[in-house]
Amino acid sequence: MLAMIVGGRLTRTVATLLASALVFAGSSGTAASTTPPEPEWVVMLNDLEGATTLRGVATAGDGSVYAVGTIFGGHKRPGDDDVIVARFDSGGRREWVTTIGGHRRDWGTAVAVDDDGAAYVVGFAGSDRIGDATTHGMNDVLVSKLRADGSVEWVQLIGGRFQDYAGSIALGVDRVYVGVIAEGARPTGNACKNGPRLRVWSLSQGGTVLGETAVPRAKATYVTEGVITSGSQGSLWAGGRLLGCALREPVRTTPFVAQIGIHGRVKRRFRPGPLLSIDSLISKGRSVYALGATETGQAGLRSWDATIQQLGVDGRLGWSTNLRIPGRGTIGNWIGGALTGFVVTAQTYSQTGNPDRDPNQGAVVRLDAAGRVRWRFTLDAQKGSVAWQAAAVPGALLVVGSAYGEIGGAAPVDGEAGILFKLPDPP
Repeated sequence: MLAMIVGGRLTRTVATLLASALVFAGSSGTAASTTPPEPEWVVMLNDLEGATTLRGVATAGDGSVYAVGTIFGGHKRPGDDDVIVARFDSGGRREWVTTIGGHRRDWGTAVAVDDDGAAYVVGFAGSDRIGDATTHGMNDVLVSKLRADGSVEWVQLIGGRFQDYAGSIALGVDRVYVGVIAEGARPTGNACKNGPRLRVWSLSQGGTVLGETAVPRAKATYVTEGVITSGSQGSLWAGGRLLGCALREPVRTTPFVAQIGIHGRVKRRFRPGPLLSIDSLISKGRSVYALGATETGQAGLRSWDATIQQLGVDGRLGWSTNLRIPGRGTIGNWIGGALTGFVVTAQTYSQTGNPDRDPNQGAVVRLDAAGRVRWRFTLDAQKGSVAWQAAAVPGALLVVGSAYGEIGGAAPVDGEAGILFKLPDPP
């Protein structure tokens, strides 16, 4: 099934959300915060035939915005889930929506846009056939190219006999790179022996699979997370989390970062300090920046803070910033580069145990080039929200996520709706 919905206005543009200004402690213990901006506009995908979520965002040279996620099956939309891709103009007006999927569960996770305005989308496919593409196992990696008008140019399904999942994508010179968590054996029995590993697939812009690189692992470990990002001179950086094993059970967590050269060989690998996980990576100049979680104990509660670290190409730690929020743990979802500095999307986790009174909320944290927090913005949605990813444009940030309740009078369908909003980001 390859369906395209053209047109369709977003039901509301909301210009007022709660923006909270909290003080953060950086690695030096000094505080740096200013009043966060308010959104210029917010759009909600609540006029389609099912609940939606938006997980990835990218911008084109003409200022248009591409967002990818999932539309879920529900009482208004019988059947299973499909990948959803939407294009908006620079003012947040929706131009088209395209769905990609088969007869089972198919999700979209990330998007990248080339110089010609073509969008490359990744995710995973539970369907055994999408268009002319067929799967190779239980779940395959879905990669698709869409033209600027929203029509699908090709769909490729890649993977092995069992579970494969893609959560990140990077564009190179005439290449598309996809970060994949691949399960090498049936997901039963000895978890340490049969666990997944991180692979980086390379495709041509025409959809032909060119090869793959497996990040090396020890015999007694397996990978539970994996992300990739573009580096300098055609290289890639990959990160993830290894779990060590004893008596067939996972017992130890070891995050790792690895550099992959232009010929697909792993050049170096190191462990980035006290992080428990690697949720996102970005490469800038001679440094790589890793976002992950560190465990903390606040008021006798076990919680996790999102932590960003600057690392040299040799693995040496430059600076580390812990995004502490009093009374809550924060899990980071994504780190990206702003024109100067960095932006982190995250979700605050309720510490009261009462999601109706104290729901999880999406957050956007802006840092300068030295890792000091400039401001933090928090969504204010009834029943909670999450911010998944952001893209930087001159003077602003474009953020996608999900709302689980009403925002400014707009309500989601079937309990969840994808959202896109624009935050001013002056120099």
